[in-house]
Amino acid sequence: MKLFTRFILVIVLVIPQTKYFGQIFKPFPEGLGIEIGVGQNNFFWSAPSGIETIGAGPIDRTYFTLTPNIRINYSIQFDNNFSAMVFTGYNRFGGSSSFEYGHQSKYYFNAIEGGSFFFLNFSSFHFGVGLKANYHIYVQFEHSTSTDSYKNDRSKWFKDWSGDIGIRSTYAFIPFSISLEAWFGLNDLRNIYIIPSGGVIKENHYRLLFGYTL
Repeated sequence: MKLFTRFILVIVLVIPQTKYFGQIFKPFPEGLGIEIGVGQNNFFWSAPSGIETIGAGPIDRTYFTLTPNIRINYSIQFDNNFSAMVFTGYNRFGGSSSFEYGHQSKYYFNAIEGGSFFFLNFSSFHFGVGLKANYHIYVQFEHSTSTDSYKNDRSKWFKDWSGDIGIRSTYAFIPFSISLEAWFGLNDLRNIYIIPSGGVIKENHYRLLFGYTL
């Protein structure tokens, strides 16, 4: 049993690191990678004539709160200076208010995203601009006070799709990478049939991502 365990450890830990193994076995296409990270969210709900919510609370929800995201990507190298990346994955964005007014409310969009970046490369540093689309699977609203809390589905309040324009900075030390992204919402998120005159709703999203090239 001990011999078998050692044999498995050799296969898992040693053989994949050898150049010979890498030349023979190519389980994934070159350029395929995965990224996992967290994001800070700003949810802007501008109101006409400076209207505020009940209790004089702010409509915008920009309190610091982190949400997860995970994606797969595929990189294309044009030459030493230019490259591109396409990606798809799961992202959670939205925003939270603070507890300043005795209550806290949060909107969370659970979304499937897909998009692309184009990069200008300087050795291990890559700087890019990108576009992406988000399909909103489910929108969750959470409200809490010092004594109680509740959650409900508010998917119908918002559009099914949204788009963002973004910038990205990456430091790559193959096969790993660390990236910072900033995404800025392009369209009004509200469903005008449910919220016909409630101002314009947009979101910004800032991420820290850790990547691995397969």
